[in-house]
Amino acid sequence: MSDRKKGGRQSKYRPEHVEEARRRCASGAIMRELAESWEITPRLLNRWREDHPELDRAIADGRAECRKRREAGGLEARRREKAQPPRYTKMVIVYVHP
Repeated sequence: MSDRKKGGRQSKYRPEHVEEARRRCASGAIMRELAESWEITPRLLNRWREDHPELDRAIADGRAECRKRREAGGLEARRREKAQPPRYTKMVIVYVHP
């Protein structure tokens, strides 16, 4: 059984992602934005980081560069948007007699 081929889809991972991740993280991108731009889930991006140490290192380097730029005043801190709970309005049913 050890000579079975591994099945499944071909990975979307490309070596070009490494430099793009470093560059985009340095400019303030977050993991969700990277995943969306590559049309993958954040969970898959985390798996790629585990499987490809060069990608993980590029992301860490980009984040460190971004942190330095923020501390130097060259980049504004991002504000996290809190999810607003849905607002419900009171519904009134009015019957009109003809």
